[in-house]
Amino acid sequence: MGCSSRMAAIGDWLKVLIVVVLLGNLVDFILPKGDLKRYGGLVVGLVILATIITPLWGWMRQVHSVATLRPSEWTNSSSGFRTVVASEELHQAEAIVLSMPHIQSCHLTLGADGVVTGVVRTGSTPVSEKTVRHYVDAALQVTMGGTPTVRLTVEQAATPTGTREKRQP
Repeated sequence: MGCSSRMAAIGDWLKVLIVVVLLGNLVDFILPKGDLKRYGGLVVGLVILATIITPLWGWMRQVHSVATLRPSEWTNSSSGFRTVVASEELHQAEAIVLSMPHIQSCHLTLGADGVVTGVVRTGSTPVSEKTVRHYVDAALQVTMGGTPTVRLTVEQAATPTGTREKRQP
């Protein structure tokens, strides 16, 4: 369901709700004072409540039906499911790498050829490329159960403005 169709559905729902509220006010205005008017107000209130809840109930059923799908039903192919799993494994590996000392950012992507491309940015404290590669390999080992081929780019952060490096005497 696209964004415009959702907006159209919400617009239609609001139109129906406005009509029901106006009719409810008309009924409330026409009914004589007393018990009949009180019960009429109760019925009108219930109709308005039902008008509000009906589409919400339908949306909740749709969400429930999606949530109860087996993983094999998420996509029409096993490769689609594998893509979802690989993406999640890479996100977990990124989180593990980010927990390592002096790592500022990490972005891992899986190419169609099965090669993981990574860009890791270190903080102001220098970290060797060998150490960063070890971090990434260890994280991929944990999340993917193996270490695929990795093309890694390590970017060292520049010295922050306003700080000085020690001069050698």
